[in-house]
Amino acid sequence: MKLGKLTQTVALSTLLASTSVAAFSTDFLSVSGNGEIDYTTSGDSDWQDNSGLSLRAELTLQAQLTDSIKAVITAELKEALIENGGDLDIDLNDNELEEMIREAYIEVKMVQGAPVAFIVGKHEIAFGQNYSGLAMNDRGQNSAMDTRVDGVVGLTVTLDQNFFGLIDKVEASVFENEAGDLEIGEMNNVSIRLTSELMDNLTVTTSYLNQDNGGSEREQTAAVGVIYKNGDWTAHVEAVGMIDNDDLSESTFKINTGVAYDMGHGTVAVEYTWIEDSLKQLGVSYETEVAPGVTVGPQGTYNIDTEDVTVGVRLGFTKTQKHGKKW
Repeated sequence: MKLGKLTQTVALSTLLASTSVAAFSTDFLSVSGNGEIDYTTSGDSDWQDNSGLSLRAELTLQAQLTDSIKAVITAELKEALIENGGDLDIDLNDNELEEMIREAYIEVKMVQGAPVAFIVGKHEIAFGQNYSGLAMNDRGQNSAMDTRVDGVVGLTVTLDQNFFGLIDKVEASVFENEAGDLEIGEMNNVSIRLTSELMDNLTVTTSYLNQDNGGSEREQTAAVGVIYKNGDWTAHVEAVGMIDNDDLSESTFKINTGVAYDMGHGTVAVEYTWIEDSLKQLGVSYETEVAPGVTVGPQGTYNIDTEDVTVGVRLGFTKTQKHGKKW
């Protein structure tokens, strides 16, 4: 299904859904944006320069069509401005429209207080803890872990219901093979995520994913993550087991753990990432807000096996605006 057909389907579904519920939100439209400019330089013990400058900008439009229905579209622009210490090179033409639209979905919550929600369209599926305290993270996740699955068309069902006092939220996704475009591929992949709020400051996330990686065997991944918050301190750990992983064929296990402390004027974070037969990395960062919605975060990482050091800084921007209008 191409872009035109998907757009028509989303528009028709939104129109039909919005006419089925009488109550409308007064502030139905919100626009949020964030951006990051990263500068990094890395080298081995001889410090051969390998500097880079990159840009990531994101714009999200969210329409609260009714009390139970919202539509979300997120566009993302990524551009490497300097690579391998070369010259500044800006070429936005490399960004394809279908790849830039990272999210395009409708979320429908069941009426009459039922704790069930459905997400249909291109979105991030239910898998992983996706948490990092480092300043130069990948949309909240440690960049080396790479467990997020997004940019795919699928269906996610969410159930906010306490089960036996142990599980507070259940999410299940069915999604396609190919990510990045707006075509609907074969829906033969599944995932499930269970979230438990064991205490006011302790969250446990358990996930399982089974997907077609193009090989003779299907890729299976299981993850368990814990986040503990105590005042200004936040500690976390996530362990991931993998079978027939397409990107890490020689690895079956990886783990990320760290601690962050809010000093009032900024947050200091330390994290360690271990990937079997691939990576042992220590990261340290400090992030502070220098103006409303503007942050600066220097960071350093050290590869224990290769002794490579990477230092960098991120300049981040965040802005949200709501428009008071009634449909």
